[in-house]
Amino acid sequence: MKWPEADVVGPCVSEPVTVFATADRRADGELAHEGNRVPDIAVLDQDTLVVGWRSGVADPMDATPADQGSIGFARSADGGRTWTTGTLAAATDTHRYHYVIFLNDSGVLYALLGRITISDDRDSAGNVDGFPVRMVAKRSADAGVTWEDFPLTVEVPDNGRGVVVAGKPIRHEGVWLLPFWRQTGSGTRAGVLRSTDLRTWRSGRPAEPPRGIGVEEPQVAPAQEGGLVMVARALDLRGGSSPEARDARYRAHAAHAAVSRSADGGLTWEPMSLDPQLPNYYVKGFFTTDAEGRYLTIYNTLAGPFRGERPEQYREVLHYKVKPQGRPWGPGRLFADGTRLTRGAARGWDVYASAQEYAPGRFFVVWEHNQIAIRVARLDLTRAFTGVRLSGPGSAPQAPPAGFVATVEGDDFEFTIAGRMTLAVGAGGVSLDGRAVLEPGGTRWRVVADRRGEAGLWRDLTDTGLRWRLPPGPDLGEVTLTGRATVEVTDNLAGLPWAGWTLSGSRVTDGRLDLRGSATVPLEIAESCDFTVEFSGRVVDDSALDPVTGLGVSLGTKVANGARRLMMTVQKGEVWAMPKGSSRWERVHRGRAGLWRVSVDSAGVARLFADGADTGARWVVQDSRERPQATHWVSATAGGNTAAALLDWTLVTATLG
Repeated sequence: MKWPEADVVGPCVSEPVTVFATADRRADGELAHEGNRVPDIAVLDQDTLVVGWRSGVADPMDATPADQGSIGFARSADGGRTWTTGTLAAATDTHRYHYVIFLNDSGVLYALLGRITISDDRDSAGNVDGFPVRMVAKRSADAGVTWEDFPLTVEVPDNGRGVVVAGKPIRHEGVWLLPFWRQTGSGTRAGVLRSTDLRTWRSGRPAEPPRGIGVEEPQVAPAQEGGLVMVARALDLRGGSSPEARDARYRAHAAHAAVSRSADGGLTWEPMSLDPQLPNYYVKGFFTTDAEGRYLTIYNTLAGPFRGERPEQYREVLHYKVKPQGRPWGPGRLFADGTRLTRGAARGWDVYASAQEYAPGRFFVVWEHNQIAIRVARLDLTRAFTGVRLSGPGSAPQAPPAGFVATVEGDDFEFTIAGRMTLAVGAGGVSLDGRAVLEPGGTRWRVVADRRGEAGLWRDLTDTGLRWRLPPGPDLGEVTLTGRATVEVTDNLAGLPWAGWTLSGSRVTDGRLDLRGSATVPLEIAESCDFTVEFSGRVVDDSALDPVTGLGVSLGTKVANGARRLMMTVQKGEVWAMPKGSSRWERVHRGRAGLWRVSVDSAGVARLFADGADTGARWVVQDSRERPQATHWVSATAGGNTAAALLDWTLVTATLG
């Protein structure tokens, strides 16, 4: 069964409100034509919101004009609970509109519009693609109730794309900056328009894209290290520029956003590079820096320039991730995944997110669902746990949620999660909350706590048997480390102990899983995020794997999070995996180990570790709509060759950047 059966949102995301949901449909209920809505939002205060979007129109000469139409808008005066709708810029026989982006200048609201002249938007074959675009504007002095034309001068050289805007404007060192992209020669470049009066906009020098990469739809934000950062969607042409080559590459590879930095207010930019922490599958993403200096990005887990039938879950799942200043990126987490309203075009899309902060770390987010609905929800980063990583004495101002795993390496330290526990290790022994619990010895310690507050202590990857109940955690707190040690704290998604696993043909004996069939535990929907699976065990009856049928799995491991799925198996001296875009098993590593760990990042790239060492094996996991779960299994071959394995323990945690 495909996931989900009902609309779902991730942690720290409120129940969405539908702002607008009218679309032309055929008699069979399918969309009459595709019309990407691509919404934007302006937040004048926590009660007053304005949303704009593109509504597609039919063309008497072409039934599916691309990326153009009228601009609709909606206004809320009660914090997004109710909305009134209208038309901000109507399509005419002369002009249509490509985009709307809002700019809030101390309560005066501007709508920056991409206007298309229809006579310029048709090639010799009669095709229309929404280009070139000229930027025009409207202004509202009454919080979006009424609008008037606002003349602009935009100084950009003529080109086949014009001035295309998809990112929020920001004010930086007294200058308004508006990220845009245009055509330059045979490629595209991204940069910013600069203005001090909002009437005249001049272009800085565009950034040079990476070799073999096209860049479009940039976002710009203050950089955590100072200056500016620009993040753009990237078209990966390194496998070839033909439609067939692009299709093949996106079906089998990870894809990332192109990033650049500027130290002079966007006048010049460093050459762009692909950022492995920022997935982008050739679809508009969102990127910003909040009032506390945190990076926030919202992105789709799968898209691309596909030909013919698009892959399962194309543009269907939105994730978000956060990077606090001076700390690593947290895991990508589910933002929204709505059910399919159509079977064909745009089925189940959740795409084109935009957001604006209304209080430090709190955002209103707007996005498009199924090319039909405009939805708005609140995202509260002040409650979003991003994980903790410390080396040596230090602290992080964020306590973990109820279910967490804390791994500390060292032999002389004190580790505290404020209000919940203190673990001290030294020559005198081991203590919890000031109470001696173990004799000295050990260098790797792990506290595993579930969502009920039940905790256990492990020493050098061996269960000490010590169990205790944690007190409820505070809403705010910090993690502190003193002494010679390193610590990582992340979410406990599934695993220890075996109680709670659903066993089929298997059993638990002396604390070990005797695997003869399968064992499954569902993950919590709210924790559908980037994951790392770690397990200790061995194959006791090896079978011969058939890479095509999948029979002969000796120690199989599957983790699905609703958007991606890891499929791997440990065979006799080998590890096999099923990569993105394939239904066959492929060998990824030769070697034996007792402890295996696979870390899957936000772009789906898996890294394999054996007995704590990086094997160097890398692959991209499958895109999947399978229900979130963790599973171990074995399977016999058709000829009766059995398989069996013993597992000491398995743990699934959230992946830190």
